Amino acid sequence: MTNILSRIIEPKNTYGMKERRFTDHNLKRLIVPLFIEQLLLMVVGLVDTMMVSHAGEAAVSGVSLDNTINNIFLFIFTALGTGGAVVVSQYIGRNDKAEAENTASQIFHMAFGVSLICTVLVFF
Repeated sequence: MTNILSRIIEPKNTYGMKERRFTDHNLKRLIVPLFIEQLLLMVVGLVDTMMVSHAGEAAVSGVSLDNTINNIFLFIFTALGTGGAVVVSQYIGRNDKAEAENTASQIFHMAFGVSLICTVLVFF
């Protein structure tokens, strides 16, 4: 059983140091800000709840609802950004700079349009 599991989990190709595209240092420079961002988002929600906790259950419930709506919008824009980054990086990998720029522009305009729609919905 362990042998079958290790064949599934273990990477098929192993790369030497010269063949790697990113070093461990580069990956840490990418991962650490993402971790800090998520930590700050959680801390903001926690501090908001703590600040209104003395005002009663209704206030805590309102802040919790607000944090949930905020997280929904955050997930929408994160999905747009991540999906766009995948498509743009595929074009960059193909050395198709024109299509990469076109796709990045489309993602920007799409995110702007979605933000306008979200703004109107929340306003009303």
